[in-house]
Amino acid sequence: MTARLIGAEEAQRIGLVNRVVDPERLPDATEELVAELLANSPVAVGRAKRVIDASARPALAQTLELEIAVQEFCAAEARERAREAQALEDGAARSGVPAQPAVSG
Repeated sequence: MTARLIGAEEAQRIGLVNRVVDPERLPDATEELVAELLANSPVAVGRAKRVIDASARPALAQTLELEIAVQEFCAAEARERAREAQALEDGAARSGVPAQPAVSG
């Protein structure tokens, strides 16, 4: 939510990624992960993937709708702030007094 960029170690620490490897170790780490996955029952893995995919669908649709609504709100807010700033500048230009931006908390 802060839009702060994070490194690989931080991403792993917070659970965003499950592994971090040096670039030169990536092929070996990939093979290790593949071997780990292949060691499990194909039926169990396939069914687990289906459950995960199916459970995400309704939430995904709602999440995408919410994302659109939030983007529209943010765009409207930005337009309103731009209109207010323009009106302030126009008023200052007519009066000859430099415009002072409004501060809100």
